[in-house]
Amino acid sequence: MKKSEGHPAQRTLARRQKASASRRLTRAWEALSAAADSDAWVRATYRLMLATAPGAFASAALRCSRVDVALWLNSDGARLRAAESPKGWADHPGIPYVMQRPGLKVLPTRGVLPPPEELEKTYFYRDFMVPFDWRHAVGLCFWNPIDGMPMLECVMSVHRSAAEGDFSDEEIAALGALHAGIDRARRRVTKLEEERFARSSFEHFADRLPMPVALLSWDLRPLYHNQPARESAAVWRGGFALRQQKTSRAAFTPPPELLAACREMQTEWRDLIRAGSQDERVIERFVAPAGAPGLQATVRLLFLTGSPLGDPTFMILFTEPGPAPPARPPNFAALQRLTPTERAVATLAAALKSNSEIAAALGRSVGTVKAQLHAACRKLGVRTRAELASWWRG
Repeated sequence: MKKSEGHPAQRTLARRQKASASRRLTRAWEALSAAADSDAWVRATYRLMLATAPGAFASAALRCSRVDVALWLNSDGARLRAAESPKGWADHPGIPYVMQRPGLKVLPTRGVLPPPEELEKTYFYRDFMVPFDWRHAVGLCFWNPIDGMPMLECVMSVHRSAAEGDFSDEEIAALGALHAGIDRARRRVTKLEEERFARSSFEHFADRLPMPVALLSWDLRPLYHNQPARESAAVWRGGFALRQQKTSRAAFTPPPELLAACREMQTEWRDLIRAGSQDERVIERFVAPAGAPGLQATVRLLFLTGSPLGDPTFMILFTEPGPAPPARPPNFAALQRLTPTERAVATLAAALKSNSEIAAALGRSVGTVKAQLHAACRKLGVRTRAELASWWRG
């Protein structure tokens, strides 16, 4: 009788546990969808893996985040002491296994780790396994194509101790089923980080330009402006008398005439798209205000393939009367022809970083960095790093 009375309670408990696991899984997917940087991606991925196949802690090796050693997280997502051991990495049994299988998605340690008597003699066991007391793991491997070959970018793993036991075939399969969704989120986050880096490098470049420059998004929101652009916009609205007023803290407000020109260019661009035109000719307008004779602005639509700002963007260059108004740098348009990766490489090279330092910073091979730097220099019309640095400084 007691046994039969216990069955409903057990079923209720099982339903509650299943519902709780489903809620954890849903929250983990939501966190992954909202991740905007690699650190948030790592934590959301671990929560998702943990909800699918519980483990004691996780590790992540992220080339795309410039992490040279594994990042270790406990079951609550808090960071544990990082393991730093060059010798441990050197005899990591999983590295040759994975590199011999490019494109591998799921990596269980079963069948990869050597027998215990051999394993316990390795630096990997001493420096990476003993400190965290783990014996079983399953990793998800993420790859990027570099020079036509898959390059390992990240491995995210969940770990268990010997007492907790190995992962079952069903758990390994369930973790493998997560791979596609997690990889889509990783690529999205990587693109966001590349765009932020590219935008930062553009702003660094534009800050050094001896002219007022501003960027507007496709929906005409200010994306960037330097101090001279704020001053020119103030002059445009109120005349040259406003030059004496403090504008350093004022927000940049595009003059109505420039916004009207941008809308005309939007219409022209939409007409080109509807016509199926592949023409990459420059779309620009020259605008002058009525109340400030001699002041002029060039508004150019940037829509070249590989723009770090994604959608077409409006660049505004102001010019004013004077004894020697600065000319627009002849290679400014060339900067926009660089891909985001070429721009990132050129930015670091202009800062006199070596190819090895650039490769480590961007998670690329030295050969790839050399090729991308050569392409960037060719597009910018420079031959050496010194010329590149001089060009970058304006």
